[in-house]
Amino acid sequence: MGTGVAHCRPEFIESFGKDVFAGIVADNFLLNLGHDTLTARLAHH
Repeated sequence: MGTGVAHCRPEFIESFGKDVFAGIVADNFLLNLGHDTLTARLAHH
């Protein structure tokens, strides 16, 4: 049974982090976004 807490196994942290930050880079570092768009994109990543 899960705890409801998102987690990442230690051996996958580096590659997962690279994927997350690559997405943020693709979103132009989330710059110049309105509040609603920023929070939605941040939650996505």
